[in-house]
Amino acid sequence: MARDRAARTRRQFVQGSIAVAGVGLLAGCGVMPSPGQRRATLRRVGYLDWHAGTIDPTIEAFREGMRDLGYVEGQNLLVEYRDAEGDLDRLPALVAALIDSGVEIIVARNNLSALAVSRATSAIPIVAAGADVVGAGLVTNIARPEGNLTGVTSNSTETLVKWIELLTETVPTISRLAVMVDPSGRATQANLQQVQHAAQALQLQHTFYDLRALDHLSAALSKVRADGADGLVLVSGGVVGGGNDPRIGDAVLKSRLPAVAQQRLFAVAGGLLAHGANTTALVRRSASYVDKILNGARPGDLPVELPTEFDIVVDLQTAHALGITVPQSVLRRATEIIQ
Repeated sequence: MARDRAARTRRQFVQGSIAVAGVGLLAGCGVMPSPGQRRATLRRVGYLDWHAGTIDPTIEAFREGMRDLGYVEGQNLLVEYRDAEGDLDRLPALVAALIDSGVEIIVARNNLSALAVSRATSAIPIVAAGADVVGAGLVTNIARPEGNLTGVTSNSTETLVKWIELLTETVPTISRLAVMVDPSGRATQANLQQVQHAAQALQLQHTFYDLRALDHLSAALSKVRADGADGLVLVSGGVVGGGNDPRIGDAVLKSRLPAVAQQRLFAVAGGLLAHGANTTALVRRSASYVDKILNGARPGDLPVELPTEFDIVVDLQTAHALGITVPQSVLRRATEIIQ
């Protein structure tokens, strides 16, 4: 892990050096920016993630979104990428480093990132790139967001009911639902209310289980099995992170529980179902907010955007391992089927 971080730091240093050198060469040679570029002036943007995983396609989505708007890394854009790699304790230091680096905007990839940045600064604009800023209490008025934060939201709290409906449609025999949640998450109370309403409407017995650290996941799943649960929902927020850590999907598969979470990576890693806003689309869309703010807009004047594209991912390998036949009604709606 230390070696990975050292390599990451070296890469960031080299990328930054190349970017600055590239701008200097352009200026010295009198080369004009291409027609699609906004300006030759180097703009500095921070990009903070709590857990990008081993491969994070959303970073490329952000780069594509910026390129579409005329920003080219190494020419008129320098992005300072920081990833806590699943370690919550690292977030404050990463935020401080971004602030010290002189970035003009910080893009927050998820709730934990957005919370960490909002605690550290009220001056630097923050652009949410998929964080559930409403559920986390960071924004109460999406039409005119308060303070220095705006962007695109996953709105995961409002879609929890759909997750549970999808799970029970896929496995109609579920009667005892386990709900795993990190109680420290800012959106926890709102999430639990949504789960409770959905479970009651579907006449499901349900029990809440706390998960405060991923090291405790296997023990928590053993407790769930011992209590007789036959279905599992992993509520986004805190260390659960929507299932965006391959260890979660793998552990749930070993527990032999049919389960649903928000992030695609959960199903890829062994979970049965994933259902949520299309993360790549959200991150790509966040680039437009960065562009507007770099051109003088105030965050409070930019309404928070709700998701319009949603994914349903079904892992048929997991279904086969659990002896589940996924109904055609679910397969027809799936945006991705893992064979």
